[in-house]
Amino acid sequence: MRYSLLRQPVVVLTAIGMVGFALSVATPVAAAGATPSVHTLYVAPNGSDANACTKHAPCATITHAVSVAHWGNAIVVAPGTYAGTVTVTTKLDLEAPVPGVVINANGDFNGIGLGLVFLSPTSVMPEGNASGSTVHGFTIENANQEGIVLVGNHLTITGNIATHDDLGAFVPNATGECAASGSTPGDCGEAIHLAGVTHSRISDNYVSGNTGGILVSDELGPTAWNTISHNTVVNNNSDCGITLAAHNGNAVSPTGKLQPTQGGVFDNSITDNTSDANGAAGIGFFASGPGTAVYHNVASGNQIEGNGLPGVAIHTHSPDADANGNQLIGNWFSDNGLGIPAFGVPPGDPNTPVDTTVDIDVVSDVGATPITGTVIANNHIANVQTGIWLVTTGTTHRHGNTFRNVVTHLIG
Repeated sequence: MRYSLLRQPVVVLTAIGMVGFALSVATPVAAAGATPSVHTLYVAPNGSDANACTKHAPCATITHAVSVAHWGNAIVVAPGTYAGTVTVTTKLDLEAPVPGVVINANGDFNGIGLGLVFLSPTSVMPEGNASGSTVHGFTIENANQEGIVLVGNHLTITGNIATHDDLGAFVPNATGECAASGSTPGDCGEAIHLAGVTHSRISDNYVSGNTGGILVSDELGPTAWNTISHNTVVNNNSDCGITLAAHNGNAVSPTGKLQPTQGGVFDNSITDNTSDANGAAGIGFFASGPGTAVYHNVASGNQIEGNGLPGVAIHTHSPDADANGNQLIGNWFSDNGLGIPAFGVPPGDPNTPVDTTVDIDVVSDVGATPITGTVIANNHIANVQTGIWLVTTGTTHRHGNTFRNVVTHLIG
């Protein structure tokens, strides 16, 4: 999500049609010739890739361990710094049980890719089926695009640190999503990117110092029924903390009917996260182009403070886009919409009449599909000029919100 809140639909990526709704099917697929196994492989800096990857004769690189692993194996990695992208193409458990396991992706597109191989900054090929995989305990840094990017189902991403990624946004002649648009910096997919993911858990990760935090989108199929919880997403200075961005123009039919087997970001739970001091919105829900849809998601129990743009922004920017039925329940808001001085963005929201600090912002642009069915309930809203700003003709259900040090509780 770029800080202008105008994240546009991206060019359809390579092989999107090969993926479709099959990503939500839970049937695991073994690597060619692999036999399901409970074997554990070990990696350590003092190992050798000529070894058998056992506890007493570990491999030297994570990539080698992945290449020889069978479906269902665990790979346990000892503390140290490991170079290069790790691409997982079958069900594996990547475990860093002791702090200090660093994947340095300097010069590479990504640190860890689950079910994806990047061919260029904007062309990605689904590779194998990493569904059911886990990634736990790693520090991923210095990737030109995402620290972790994933596609598939029943994935578990917990206890990782993603920092100093999205570096391609700041190089000369950046391309793809890394490219700037006017004064708006590129985002490169942000530090953790769900690109077509269902029934998965992204929890207890620390995401800081990237262009943006966690991106939930649907380039490679629907992203739905996921839990994003207990993450700390702070100081990602150019973009949103947590972004739910609909990119797939097939999520809504030309007649306005939802097509959840094709695309859409829906039925996700964004719960008990901290999203503070990010450059744009703390949490954003965006349906920007025709046929895109981000709906029926729930953000509850989150702490959302000190972000450059509104604490939560829900936006549609074109006709035939759907951002309906999203719920904001029991969140703590404070001091949002502060602006981004480094980019000349004043307090408020540059895409709306909002020109003051604001915690919750629901906007459908002129000519865009109205946003309806939004629930804003039992939130604690503090230390802003305007608590809730509505710029839409759709219905909004509000009750039980409390306000402290807020000049205007509601506009719209």
